[in-house]
Amino acid sequence: MASDRERQRRRRLIADEAVRLLAEAGTSSIDAARRKAAQRCGCADPRDWPEVRDVEAAWAERRRLFVPADGIDHADRLRRIALDVMTVLADFDPHLVGSLAAGIADAHSGIVLRLYADAPEHVVFRLLDGRIDWQEAERRLVFGAGRRESRPAFRFRAGEAEVELVVLRPADRSGPPRDPATGRPELALSPAELRAVLQSAAQERSVIGT
Repeated sequence: MASDRERQRRRRLIADEAVRLLAEAGTSSIDAARRKAAQRCGCADPRDWPEVRDVEAAWAERRRLFVPADGIDHADRLRRIALDVMTVLADFDPHLVGSLAAGIADAHSGIVLRLYADAPEHVVFRLLDGRIDWQEAERRLVFGAGRRESRPAFRFRAGEAEVELVVLRPADRSGPPRDPATGRPELALSPAELRAVLQSAAQERSVIGT
């Protein structure tokens, strides 16, 4: 049986490896990074893994080290753009998903918004009204019981960001897409929740700057 000191050492190694995976954009969520890091470190016993909150703390510390001179990091810039787009598309109940919602966005991350519409053409009409140049795409999603289905998507640029709109059906509300790594419902932030995240980040910068 591993001693407490050895167990703590393994947890630190796994947390460090998880942060490295997140920085390389090689995984989809903090929990997925933790599991992949444990596998790479040869640690199959979950009791020797760091808690998700420990990896989150390590990732947050890394982000603080790389905040630019104006105090606003790249992820917060993207979140502000995302909130602007969500405001324009408010009729479609937009939610922010993906790495930006999970707090693990990097310089290569884009904005992924989940919309709900009776027909994807309704979203197209809104984009046309806004004179937005878009490209049609398709996104494969994982639903309950591992079921995989495609949903239409539309991609365009908003300022410095790549934006992808994934259009779900109203019936998908009762069984939203899941994180492929964990099988749990994918984290999705409403506009109100995203504003709270931005406010929290602003308060944190204010504390650090004093």
